Amino acid sequence: AGYRSTEAERVAEIRLAVSDCVGRPVRLRRLESALSGSVLPARSAIEDMVAGEFRPEADRYASCDYKQCIAGVLAAEILLDPELEGAEQ
Repeated sequence: AGYRSTEAERVAEIRLAVSDCVGRPVRLRRLESALSGSVLPARSAIEDMVAGEFRPEADRYASCDYKQCIAGVLAAEILLDPELEGAEQ
């Protein structure tokens, strides 16, 4: 789940949470802090930031690496899609 708003092409407010479908959802506070007040980086940088902070548990359906990858892709989609500006996803 995520939310972002921008002012003058910089991130004014951001919230991003992910879940590994095993435990509880977690906020990616380091990512939020790093992006707050900055211009949104490239998709690959967002994906790397998520992978660096999100430590999901593997289960019989998906590995830790797969869950990190999918979380990064979805987070980048939410943050970079201009149609989602100001909308909670």
